[in-house]
Amino acid sequence: WKHNPMSLFYFLDPDHAVACVQYDFDTHEETKMNGEKNVSYPKKLWSSMMIFNNGHEDCRKLTPEAVNTWTGKQLHQFEWTDQISKIPHNKICTEGYDKSFNETHHAIHYTRGGPWIKGMDSSHINMLDIYEKYKRRLSKNT
Repeated sequence: WKHNPMSLFYFLDPDHAVACVQYDFDTHEETKMNGEKNVSYPKKLWSSMMIFNNGHEDCRKLTPEAVNTWTGKQLHQFEWTDQISKIPHNKICTEGYDKSFNETHHAIHYTRGGPWIKGMDSSHINMLDIYEKYKRRLSKNT
């Protein structure tokens, strides 16, 4: 996170269950984290950053049992709601999709993993210098 995420709540319609960046992928990389095949599907990466309206009736469907047993398709394609607000794309930088991070981005979503994953070669991942910078800053403050 580069900016306080509280301002993102302004994009959540109070009548909606969730808000997210609604990507529209025409093309994508052939592989994703750990060299796995990258499959295209509706609402791809919409779940990369979400703001939930926990008071909404659809969010009540997301019980611990549901999120631990439903398929990735059910969860990531928002089959549990059609009440979805839109967060502007410039509020999050999605590594592997966006080319650079700028001051309008609130956060980076590392779609292809990173050095925090044990044993992962992260040499192909962009923008890790930003992650390392904030990690160092946090360690100085503790």
